[in-house]
Amino acid sequence: MPIFVDGELVGFSANKAHWTEVGGKDPGSWTTDAVDIWQEGLQFPCVKLFNEGEPNQVLLDMIEANVRTPEMTLGDVWAQVASCRLGARRFADLFARYGAPQVRQAIAALLNYGEAMTARELEKLLKGVFTAEDWIDDDGVTSDPIHCTITVTVADDAFLCDFTCTDPQTRGPVNCTWTGSDAAVRMVFKALTAPHIPANEGCFRAMKIICPEETVFTAQRPAPVSTYWDSMIFAADLVWKAMAPHVPHRLAAGHFMSVCADVTYTIHPDTTQPAILVEPNAGGWGAGIDQDGEGEPVCLGDGETYILPVEVTEVIYGIQVDRYAFNTAPGARGSSGVAPG
Repeated sequence: MPIFVDGELVGFSANKAHWTEVGGKDPGSWTTDAVDIWQEGLQFPCVKLFNEGEPNQVLLDMIEANVRTPEMTLGDVWAQVASCRLGARRFADLFARYGAPQVRQAIAALLNYGEAMTARELEKLLKGVFTAEDWIDDDGVTSDPIHCTITVTVADDAFLCDFTCTDPQTRGPVNCTWTGSDAAVRMVFKALTAPHIPANEGCFRAMKIICPEETVFTAQRPAPVSTYWDSMIFAADLVWKAMAPHVPHRLAAGHFMSVCADVTYTIHPDTTQPAILVEPNAGGWGAGIDQDGEGEPVCLGDGETYILPVEVTEVIYGIQVDRYAFNTAPGARGSSGVAPG
């Protein structure tokens, strides 16, 4: 949302959120076997939801007509609208209280502070060239493993991640775009350098990524991407794998590497309305240099998605939870058992 102060554009308020349902061939808009993006849900170019403060009702009607749970999806829309408006109001308040020059100076100072503090930690890292490789099991459509590689070059003032020799984008939906890959590398770079410093763009000025287009980490339209987090997590894990032996006080031994979610589509027994639950499962994280491994966290990159309480699951989604526990069977995936209500 653009933010204007005295008629001047001074910034944007933005947020990111999960919409559980955006249409497509499968409930929850997450499919493991899509072969193009049109099977995965609605595709929006950069269009305005509001124009001069008034909602674009045609766009809202289009969303409502193309999702299985319109009330929930439009609820997500309006929650994000409220978030943008609040952010814009608070940012404009800073200009009113301190004046435009001071706010702009403060922004520049915060970015420079993030850069300086990160650079100080970057200097402490072992310098050199570090490599890692691994294979994503399959793309959901074929059984072919996907080869992924990285070369990490650490210098006094730069952290360069080169994914050049990674396999091409796949037919199935495990593909990730540049945006996701960039976020993945940023997560590990932040852990390596200054994890406790508030994140801003200045923290990442020293980080650079090299990767040609149309790899599994830089997929191009219309490649399917609805299971993108598996390749995104893989991009992070490659950096992790290359650097962990050299920075054991910052990086643990790895983790379980997938969202592993359950997707349920039910008719709620009380409301008779469709209900969709996309529930990530927790898994194991490896031990660190001074601590044991943990079994409870969700995967890297999914930390804002909490496991729902049993009571909420049953009331909202009409699902009876028979048991909630660690699944300790050999090779087990997931941590909960559910049955239709």
